[in-house]
Amino acid sequence: MPRLAGQTTEYLENQLKAFVSHAREPRIAVAVSKVHGLSPEMQAALAAHFQDLNPQPYGNAPRNLVDAGKKIYEEGVPEDNVPACSACHGPDAKGHGPIPRLAGQLYPYTAKALVNWSAERGRNPSDTAAVMQRVAQSLNRSQTEAVAAYLSYLD
Repeated sequence: MPRLAGQTTEYLENQLKAFVSHAREPRIAVAVSKVHGLSPEMQAALAAHFQDLNPQPYGNAPRNLVDAGKKIYEEGVPEDNVPACSACHGPDAKGHGPIPRLAGQLYPYTAKALVNWSAERGRNPSDTAAVMQRVAQSLNRSQTEAVAAYLSYLD
């Protein structure tokens, strides 16, 4: 499950709308049922509430992967044509607008999200998440785990 504290309001509102419209993971009935009754005003209020929370990093990822993850986050993987994560998510991984905050995200969640990106996200070309599909597919398992480890320690 992702950490929502500190997430950008625009990103959260977009995700709530995607759940309501079944554009995002419609098979997760519990998630969809929880947001269906929320008015657009309540969705905006929830997004604003979560953005105002300042999550402390949880870490709990393999520390030996952090340096490699930082390098990928800041520089990308040029030989595989993978851009730096910081180009979109920002140097501090706090996101902006529709681009989500990654700082302090839980290690298992981030690693799983990247590995399963094609199946779970970015299927809709108009979704801003579609841009991540090529990046997620280009990272191998150890690179994915390294990036996830690095992000889990950021605040």
